[in-house]
Amino acid sequence: EYLLTTGGLGVLPQRIYDEVVATHPNVKLVMSGHYHDAYTRYDSFDDNGDGTKDRTVASMLFDYQGLPEGGEGYLRLLHFDNRSGTITVRTYSPSLGVFDSSDTTFTLADQEFSLSYAALGITPHVKTLTADAFSAQVLTTTSLGCLDDVASGSTVSATWPGVGLGQHGWYVRTTDPYGAVDVSDVHTFDAVPTAPGAVTSVTARAGLSQATVTWQAPTSDGGSAVLGYVVTPWRDGVPGSPVTTADASTSATVPGLAPGSWTFTVAAVNAVGTGPSSEPSAAVSVERLVSTTSLVASATSVTGGTAVTFTATVTGSATGQVTFTDGSTTLGTAPVVDGRAVLAGTVLAAGSHQVVATYGGDPRWAPSVADPVTVTVVALVPTTTTLSVSARSVVVGSAVSLTARVPGATGTVRFLDGSTVLGSATLRNGQATLAGLRLTVGSHQVTAVYAGTATHAASTSAATTVTVVKASARVRVVALPFLAGTHPWVIVDVSQLTNGARPTGSVQVAVNGTVVTTAPLASWQHGVALVRLPAGYRTAVTVTATFVPSDPATVDTTSSAPVIVRPIRFF
Repeated sequence: EYLLTTGGLGVLPQRIYDEVVATHPNVKLVMSGHYHDAYTRYDSFDDNGDGTKDRTVASMLFDYQGLPEGGEGYLRLLHFDNRSGTITVRTYSPSLGVFDSSDTTFTLADQEFSLSYAALGITPHVKTLTADAFSAQVLTTTSLGCLDDVASGSTVSATWPGVGLGQHGWYVRTTDPYGAVDVSDVHTFDAVPTAPGAVTSVTARAGLSQATVTWQAPTSDGGSAVLGYVVTPWRDGVPGSPVTTADASTSATVPGLAPGSWTFTVAAVNAVGTGPSSEPSAAVSVERLVSTTSLVASATSVTGGTAVTFTATVTGSATGQVTFTDGSTTLGTAPVVDGRAVLAGTVLAAGSHQVVATYGGDPRWAPSVADPVTVTVVALVPTTTTLSVSARSVVVGSAVSLTARVPGATGTVRFLDGSTVLGSATLRNGQATLAGLRLTVGSHQVTAVYAGTATHAASTSAATTVTVVKASARVRVVALPFLAGTHPWVIVDVSQLTNGARPTGSVQVAVNGTVVTTAPLASWQHGVALVRLPAGYRTAVTVTATFVPSDPATVDTTSSAPVIVRPIRFF
């Protein structure tokens, strides 16, 4: 409902006119029905507010419901002709097959008429559409089947035998009892290859740790050539590692089988996928491969305490463990890696040793034992190392000598302070000396370590404690007479350090327990500093001096005894 038969507007249509038609420049036509009539109304609008009408809107009422049979099926057709820039408005009844109703009860000019693009402000646009493909249906006369007396609403089917690979199309032609014919759209489907059929006649022949399997190719390759096969070994219902062939040959070797009873299944493979597995072969018994083991030692004659490395080599791609024994004594085990097992760092007792390597086998390779290797260990002469020091307590900066004695031995001795190597010395007549050591302040645990030789065993002395103390000096204050009320002078005498060095640093002078001045003490002063107190005194005072070393890490701070300094009075 929009236009009234008079061309006027009701309340709601007026809102549509005001809020939609008048305010939107893209509205060109308004069509309505509801009322039995044909009427056309034209309205012009100034869209940009310049005082000139920019747009004309055609509003059309068209409704033939008052005609017989609900309007005789008349429709309104709008034909747009871009070449002439015209919209042709007509009526048509599909029921009657008639154009242009020309109902005399309506105004003819409102039933069939033309509208110009220019009047409505319509500008046609040219659009170009492209497609990368198109299809055309071509109907053939090849019949796949014919079904008669098909009930309406029922579903029927037909079978297409012998369909080849590729795309195929089909359609249905239906004829009713009155001769009417309907042809459906063409429906397409792709006939694609499938996985191959089942392999047959699978047999197996056992070998050492492997089996050879043969079979017959499947009768159907599924429309795609067989590319290979998957051979799966089975033991006690559990699948092993499958073997995949890369061609259409019908035999394969399955390696790496553990000893025992095995069956085998085979499946064909093509470009689509893997076909069903065959029936299992008859069971065959697989044995392990024979292995061989050899043994070598890094040395067959060593002195006592020398480590020997044993290397066992196992043939093939064996895995597992090798056990090394000396008679009934197990020296150790080692894994087989890249065909070798290595036991390093073995120290044997003095004497002759028959060492044997035994490979324990793996699922594919049987155990084996190497021929024994004889290793002779010569006993070393035992040694005793003792350590003596030139002084157990020294002043820092003083030299210390260390002397190690290893009777009857030759070679080298290392001297250690804990784990720190102080130096080494060569034994001469069983004695080695490291002289001129100057240790840091503190306690040092010094040991002598004899490295041993091919004939003599190594040994280490007991630890000896060497204590290094800081150097120190004696401090003395000499008071000089002074007049009451004047600044006294004192002489501070710092003795030579206990390590023989001249004292350097500074002296702090205190009066009655309070430090009042500090004087430098250089090497050229030979420990003597003449100090003037910063204040005058009228009574006796107590003076002390403290030596503060320039290197407190190695020299102690020392203070003098107190000295009373008295003024001189004249009466």
